[in-house]
Amino acid sequence: MYPRISARPLVHPVRSWASAQNACRLATSSAPRFNQPGTESAEHDRPSIRGNPTNWIRLHDVPRTALHNDVRRAVTRSGVGQKFQVYLDYYRFLRTPGAWLKFENQQDMHAALQHIGGRKFQITAQDILAIPTPAPSDAVQRSRGFRGRAIAAQKGSIHGNGPDAGTRSMGRDVVLYGLPGKIEPEDVLAALKGFAFRKKANKKDLGNEAETDGMDEEERAQAVYKLPQIGRSLTSRHLVRLESQSEAHRLVRQLHMTYWDQDLWGTKYTCRARVVY
Repeated sequence: MYPRISARPLVHPVRSWASAQNACRLATSSAPRFNQPGTESAEHDRPSIRGNPTNWIRLHDVPRTALHNDVRRAVTRSGVGQKFQVYLDYYRFLRTPGAWLKFENQQDMHAALQHIGGRKFQITAQDILAIPTPAPSDAVQRSRGFRGRAIAAQKGSIHGNGPDAGTRSMGRDVVLYGLPGKIEPEDVLAALKGFAFRKKANKKDLGNEAETDGMDEEERAQAVYKLPQIGRSLTSRHLVRLESQSEAHRLVRQLHMTYWDQDLWGTKYTCRARVVY
């Protein structure tokens, strides 16, 4: 006996399969689509330069040894005649192979792209990739002032990320690494006696109210910052603000790869110093 084969067509399974396909198709068309290439929603989800006008250009593969003037000279040599500002990219006060160009308006940015867009220019024989980009979130937009910078340091809001490390250093700030973890800014300031720290512009004569080093309370609080700790590190980092670039380089030459307060700590802590441009 062979099994009985029904000649009746499979109507119900076909109908159920077709209805399921239609339901999936309707759900897909009604639901918002994200990151699907070739669709309008995907174009909307991407950071659109047209929808968000920008006057910034991001430079990639920039040599870490290149400074602001090096980048400006290379861009100007490529034919860019518009006014722009140069920002170097930092991560935790360490240089990354990136930089930004900020133009006065979007028209100047597009005109500059005709000369440097893509890989059309070099910095120290290195091909540079230039693409338009939205304004970085860590861009330095305003000056906090002496009191504002001191409050920001106490809150731990200085991380050293983004354009120019989020500061207006221009080669006058120095970051000290490898110091004892429990050391305070006052201790670092006392150990750096003899260096010229940054002071207020047009400072009035304070007379007897001035400290022995000629700095008032706000200036002393703004001279040295203790940076946020990275992970479970047993050492600390401090940002020192000097009066000039030459003074910052003098501090680095004197302290880099030396033992910190060897009379007290011996050879336990090796100090490393780096200038922030």
